[in-house]
Amino acid sequence: MYKVGIIGDFENVAYFGAIGMETFSPKAPEDTSKIIERLAKNDFAVIFVSEKYYSAAEKAVQTYADATLPAIVPLPCGGISQGIAREQMKQFVERAVGSDIIFDN
Repeated sequence: MYKVGIIGDFENVAYFGAIGMETFSPKAPEDTSKIIERLAKNDFAVIFVSEKYYSAAEKAVQTYADATLPAIVPLPCGGISQGIAREQMKQFVERAVGSDIIFDN
């Protein structure tokens, strides 16, 4: 059975454990890539990553960008958004539908 995980600061991801997600809080943003690699090899279908850690794990994210699983999704967490999550979601939609139907102004 596939699993869902979330990576971010403890205070931002702890509540997701209550709904069945496995939570991971790296000691440093540089550790995010290692966590993503480990989760990808252990039946995680979706990995949510807070923007702070998502930008620190660019290489690991790109490794799985064209893979069916896992889907690595950035989340704005803990304060002001960096816009990474919005831009990535825009790209996901454009790729799936062929145009920007959500954020097109």
